Amino acid sequence: MRSHYLAQVLKKIADLLTSLPDTEIDDFLNYLNTIIQKSKQEKVSDRSKQEIDDKEIEEVIQAIQQAQLDDIEGILKDKNLKVVALKKIAKHFNITISGRPKKDDIIHTIIKTLERAELDKTIRSSKELQQN
Repeated sequence: MRSHYLAQVLKKIADLLTSLPDTEIDDFLNYLNTIIQKSKQEKVSDRSKQEIDDKEIEEVIQAIQQAQLDDIEGILKDKNLKVVALKKIAKHFNITISGRPKKDDIIHTIIKTLERAELDKTIRSSKELQQN
């Protein structure tokens, strides 16, 4: 650790101590410990929320796979998904999303990619029928 960094840390500690005048050090440390524990609980809560989001994403993916092309846009917009969730859905369908696109752009990309895949499938099946 460099001396300048240590001086900055000690200054922050001094600022904290002066913000709570006439407080016992034990009480101050207990206060800091309480704040740290609350922060840890919030992180655990965020993880469980992410697991719920993953379940919702799986449900949306299944709904898309079972839906007609015309219904996919409604499914994606009705769920009011966040950009991160839409990117995970796109990744499931092997669609790469680069940069920081808006939600509507990701939805449009997913729909157009699935439409093209359906069109390719139709063309392939019609060619197979012509060959037979």
